[in-house]
Amino acid sequence: RLVLVTDGVTEARRNGRLLGEEGLLKMLRKMTRTRPARLPQRVLNGVLHYTGGHLHDDTVILTVVRTGPVGPPQ
Repeated sequence: RLVLVTDGVTEARRNGRLLGEEGLLKMLRKMTRTRPARLPQRVLNGVLHYTGGHLHDDTVILTVVRTGPVGPPQ
């Protein structure tokens, strides 16, 4: 699974402190059992919780999941 985000996610602030990449990774580690279709909303909810409900930048969250066979192309 691949999760792509804009800087509005990692630059989300609470009391002047950025969520940052480490904060995002910590959040994602708690969501390993979340279905891919629900993951963007859960991440957004986590960011909103972190910021107290205030976003100050664009926020895009995209999840990509490989559904085909794993291995080298045939």
